[in-house]
Amino acid sequence: MRQNTVNDKVACLTLNRPDRLNAWTPRISLEVRDALHAAAGDDAVRVKRR
Repeated sequence: MRQNTVNDKVACLTLNRPDRLNAWTPRISLEVRDALHAAAGDDAVRVKRR
């Protein structure tokens, strides 16, 4: 999971586990949660997109 960019107040998050075909797992769930929390605390971000 990574936050690629923030453009025009939009944060783009990318699932990056091609070896697992980006399967939804407890681990990725926690990573998405953490990334959304980080984006929520970023004043430069107004929209979160996955």
